[in-house]
Amino acid sequence: MNAPPAIGLDQAVLSGDVMSELHANVAVPQRPPIVLIVDDQEWTLRSLETFLAPNGFAVMRAFTGAKGYERAVAHTPDIVVIDADLPDMTGAQLCQRLREDPRCGRGLPILISSSERLSKRQRLEAFATGAWDVVTVPLDAEELVLRLKSYADARYEAERIREDGLLDQSTGLYNPRGLERRAQEMKSWAYRERDALGCIVFAPVNPLDDDAPDQDAEVQHTAEIVKNTARISDVAGRIGKNQFAIFAPSTSAEGIVRLAHRLVQAIKDDAHVAHDQPVIRAGYDAIPDVRSAPGETSELLARASKAFRKTTTTGSGWLQPFLDMYINGMSVEEHLGKKIEDILGDVAAIVVPQLRSVLDTGEAIIEGVAEAETPARPGEPREFTHNFYPDKSKDGSVVGVSCVVQDICYLKGPVKAP
Repeated sequence: MNAPPAIGLDQAVLSGDVMSELHANVAVPQRPPIVLIVDDQEWTLRSLETFLAPNGFAVMRAFTGAKGYERAVAHTPDIVVIDADLPDMTGAQLCQRLREDPRCGRGLPILISSSERLSKRQRLEAFATGAWDVVTVPLDAEELVLRLKSYADARYEAERIREDGLLDQSTGLYNPRGLERRAQEMKSWAYRERDALGCIVFAPVNPLDDDAPDQDAEVQHTAEIVKNTARISDVAGRIGKNQFAIFAPSTSAEGIVRLAHRLVQAIKDDAHVAHDQPVIRAGYDAIPDVRSAPGETSELLARASKAFRKTTTTGSGWLQPFLDMYINGMSVEEHLGKKIEDILGDVAAIVVPQLRSVLDTGEAIIEGVAEAETPARPGEPREFTHNFYPDKSKDGSVVGVSCVVQDICYLKGPVKAP
């Protein structure tokens, strides 16, 4: 399994200084553009490095496609130059792999290089996998430098435009729109890899009043703690005045709990707090296998937000999972071996025909609604909004149904006796 998506130049952890630099002069980056050269020929690496370094480029090396991929997703270079014929894969194969990874995306300039002129078929294959250019080496040094500078400028400009609309300018974290976009990219990756995706929503226990003079400084300080605590693969955003959210790839519910405790410890260490009282309130949810539970990342965020609203500032109530709300007040073990009628009660009369319909037709049911009380919570009428998706085998036959509960509303008043 590949590593989880990391955050590149568009990560929501840019410092104020870097943001200022990017907005002040995107065409002339304040740091050297990083060029990753993937080539198994030492002489090629050295020859490229000899004229790139003096012209303001920082050079990284990799001798195989696997190592090149690893370094590209870990260090987010500004340009990648790949030899067409690597020991473990072709340059086009590596290019396609990088394009499919949201840590690199379509905005990363990738060049395919070769010591011999490539055939038309090879060139078309390179462009089809997302290469920006195909070059034959040795190439005129001055020409290559100018090409790479143009590509670096284009990347910086594209990133600047993208960041303008997606970042919270006060903290450097993603705003809700940016968080949703990055989370969707992360979800697509997790879907392909059948990987987990977790989300946590949290806020300081004692935030300053909205009109307090140090309100902005307090929020910015909390944001810095978030940046320093979250993994590089996590996506962090500000979703309210004092409220933050983190999407964590390859992270189960247990992993989200560990992240919550890291945040608590970081805040306590920063404030030199020794007491055991909660310093944040946090709600969370996690999907063990994104492919088995299709849906929008906004739904995952909504579930974590609902769990957040159940938190308290005393004891262990500061951290709440969404789990107890969407499995009907029963543990997973309590569901095993039971019929739907035993779990859902009156709701089963509505749900069972819908499940059979999905199994028979292979067509999903979106935003189905059921209203009733359930055996686990008698006397509490609830309205369920849910999606049913067919689980299909490789030959297209339906082998099961995945259910995603979108919302649970508690209705006012007791259920009337029939």
